[in-house]
Amino acid sequence: MHESGHNYQEKLWSGAGDVSQWQLAADADDRRPSPYAAHNTGDDFCEFNILYNTAKGSGCEETAKQIYPHRWEKRANYQSP
Repeated sequence: MHESGHNYQEKLWSGAGDVSQWQLAADADDRRPSPYAAHNTGDDFCEFNILYNTAKGSGCEETAKQIYPHRWEKRANYQSP
């Protein structure tokens, strides 16, 4: 799942500005979804994407939104037209 997240990320991010925007959201949340997510911004996206896809629509969604509000909103907005 992590590696397929990089494929998705390539479709979403077209340059340094997109990477920077994700990093701002990650920094604002002030915690990582896994230790590996701290390696770089792309790995943070992929690790969070796993969490997002697992929690969305489950009983854990509201808690995940509370823990990662900035990334949750950013990731949810990627699906909007």
